[in-house]
Amino acid sequence: RGETPLNYARGRLVQWLLGRFQGRHGGLDAALRSHWEEDLDFLLSKLRAAEAAPDVKDQYMKYLKLQREGSLQEEGSHLASSLSGQLSQEQRASIMQRFSVIRFLLAGASDLPVAIEALMQQSEDAMHVGLILLGLKVKDMQYSPGGSGSDGTLKVNG
Repeated sequence: RGETPLNYARGRLVQWLLGRFQGRHGGLDAALRSHWEEDLDFLLSKLRAAEAAPDVKDQYMKYLKLQREGSLQEEGSHLASSLSGQLSQEQRASIMQRFSVIRFLLAGASDLPVAIEALMQQSEDAMHVGLILLGLKVKDMQYSPGGSGSDGTLKVNG
């Protein structure tokens, strides 16, 4: 696939965030997100009709079928365990791309787990990212993580 945005990312938060979405396709994500409660055949037809590279569609369809069969978690565990072996950078990137799609499907076509991870990083920028992923429109934000027994503060839009 050549170079990806992750190869050019600067900053820990940007690299982390791009890593969570690498391998995903916005159009396919949207098709699944908006019709998640529908049956498998309907979802597969939406994926087939979406504009995306055939290999990306195939990957989404494969993992969607496994999710609906109840075996996607096992596939995700297998991929995660394969990361501990000796891998080239390209092999590792490929596994992480597939893992990203699996994670999205296991979360019910949701980015909620990514949002929660961002919130848990306890930095102002990560908090902003997490709130946006939760669907909040953040115009103004003040955040202090607290620590050493003191409570943190978060003030959003006012």
